[in-house]
Amino acid sequence: MRRGWSVLLGLMVTGISCTACARDDAVRALYRCEGLDEPLTAVFRPGEVAHVRLDAPGLARMTLPQGRSASGARYIGTDAMGRSVLFWIKGRDAMLEIDGRDKGPCRTDMQD
Repeated sequence: MRRGWSVLLGLMVTGISCTACARDDAVRALYRCEGLDEPLTAVFRPGEVAHVRLDAPGLARMTLPQGRSASGARYIGTDAMGRSVLFWIKGRDAMLEIDGRDKGPCRTDMQD
């Protein structure tokens, strides 16, 4: 698991894409967000098109591509119901917005 984190963090810091990253380089993290009743599961997948899959009870499962960010990693897109979704992580902290409504702050207990 630690190997996956180092691959993901290295890609985020350097901005280098990884075409040879295998699916087992995915990193799973559980976030607790103040605006959600249940934990949010995030599965990060590095690669040429880095993305995160978000899943939480009461939310439609969604996959968001990584966007540009000056700090941390920013994922932005739409869910199955057409709502805009922003998930921005930095270290153990994250911000989740759905249709402009703040669902955070969020935090994971996973080690950096």
